[in-house]
Amino acid sequence: NAALTRGLSILTGSVGWIITGVWTAIDIAGPAYRVTIPACIVVTTLRLKAQANEIKNLL
Repeated sequence: NAALTRGLSILTGSVGWIITGVWTAIDIAGPAYRVTIPACIVVTTLRLKAQANEIKNLL
């Protein structure tokens, strides 16, 4: 029982966070995100430019 508790504490502690971080980084670097993230950035940039032009035209 003590060994199980110790093992779980290691997995939920800093080692667990490192494993989770690496796993997340691998998932984010997957092929879907290599297209999705840049596309979202482009859409956001276009929206900000359009909003700035609207404000400029109102003034």
